[in-house]
Amino acid sequence: MPPSTRVGYPEYLREAKTGEVAALALPGFAGLLALTALGGIFGYRQAKAGHVVRAAGTSRFLQ
Repeated sequence: MPPSTRVGYPEYLREAKTGEVAALALPGFAGLLALTALGGIFGYRQAKAGHVVRAAGTSRFLQ
C-alpha cells in the first residue's frame, strides 16, 4: 500500500498544502465575486430604469 491515498496524482498534488490550494483558487474566487458585483450593479440600474418608463394601457392602473 502506498503511503499516500492519492494514487495516480503527481507528487506536487499529493503534498499540496491548504495555503497553496487557496492561492490557486483565489483568482477564480475573485472573478466570481466581480461578476456577481457587476450583475448586481447592472440589475439595479435596469430596475431603476424600469421605474422611469411610463406604464401604458391597463398596467398603469395596477400601480
